[in-house]
Amino acid sequence: MFRFAQSPRSQWRAGIGFNWLDDPIDTNFGFNFTYGFDLFPRRPWVLSTELDWGTLGEAELLRACSVLTLVAAGGSPRGVAAPSCNGRLKAEFDCHGRRLVVE
Repeated sequence: MFRFAQSPRSQWRAGIGFNWLDDPIDTNFGFNFTYGFDLFPRRPWVLSTELDWGTLGEAELLRACSVLTLVAAGGSPRGVAAPSCNGRLKAEFDCHGRRLVVE
């Protein structure tokens, strides 16, 4: 991932990658594109969103995820993409509505 823009209220990132699946039946290749951003609307809230799109052989993947984080006193809002940070309350909602995690 490459952070290509930032300001006091946001940071934006993008990346590309290579997908490879090798098993006894077949070998497939593809690529992946990721785009994401973190918004810092008002302390202590951080909204992080990421979109992945890619291919593997003839299959296609599209995934979107948003995380709303409440940064505890003394915590840093930067780098909130780490899923297991101490001192944070995390609510994660899958855009397909299949998963709700509150930690």
